[in-house]
Amino acid sequence: MPAAVRAQQEPPGPGQPPATPPSPAQPEAPPPSPESPDLIRQSREHFDRGVRLYAARQYREAIRQFELSAARVRGSSPDLWYNIARCYEQLGEYLAAVEHYERYLRDRADPPDAAAVQSQIQSLRARHEAERLARQQRPESATLRVSTPRGSSVTIDGRDRTRAVASDSGLVLGAGTYRLRVEREGHVPFVARVPLLARQSFTAQSTLPHATRYRTTRSSRLWTWIVGGLSVASLGTAVYFGVDASSELSDGARETARDRAAISDAFLGGAVGLGVAAVFLWFAEGASGETEQVSGTPAPSPPAAAPR
Repeated sequence: MPAAVRAQQEPPGPGQPPATPPSPAQPEAPPPSPESPDLIRQSREHFDRGVRLYAARQYREAIRQFELSAARVRGSSPDLWYNIARCYEQLGEYLAAVEHYERYLRDRADPPDAAAVQSQIQSLRARHEAERLARQQRPESATLRVSTPRGSSVTIDGRDRTRAVASDSGLVLGAGTYRLRVEREGHVPFVARVPLLARQSFTAQSTLPHATRYRTTRSSRLWTWIVGGLSVASLGTAVYFGVDASSELSDGARETARDRAAISDAFLGGAVGLGVAAVFLWFAEGASGETEQVSGTPAPSPPAAAPR
């Protein structure tokens, strides 16, 4: 096996000589070429940057740097192809790794690790084939799209899938039955169970009627204010005649004072009675009123998803 594959716990730097155990030492730089010194310097910079990115597990970016290094000079070091192969291997792209391992064997004259690299190529081909067979054995999938009003949220089996179902490609799910819920503020939620059959595309048309709201109109308490006003007026009149009776009594007009006092008592009694009636009317009229529907229509039965 190639040296860089021997320590899986902590991947070593790419491009190490196979005879040396994995270590953080950098691989050999690309050999000089007839290109200009500036291009050679750029090639070396990309090469070194690729090594650092590999160590940081940024394999995709490392591949880009190794490719830029190879593009700067002719006759680049075969270690570049080895490094790129290691990156693709870490990414799980086994066929691309095999392609660059084979290129490394072609470009490097009599490589000392040829047997190990050939063994690794066979291993990667086997892993690729095993993954291909595993994918074929997975439950067959179906595609679900949901037509929703703007601003709606979509959950499938409790998971938010708003963006996925709204995309042109739809949401790919395994065959089965799913619980679909579409919600929008101020609207009645759409809930349905959606059966998905393998290798078919489904579209669910969701309708979200406005949520029904009601408004209660209160009475203006007109009679409360009328009776209350009369109670206050009666009280004021009772006070007036009471003061007048006291004045007449102080002047010695007892008969007149008695008449004024009787009138004051009558108005005072009326004020008390009207006050009690006003309190009763306050609660009675406050409890009255009408309830009316402001918006909303009955929610239709949710339609089942239809295959396309």
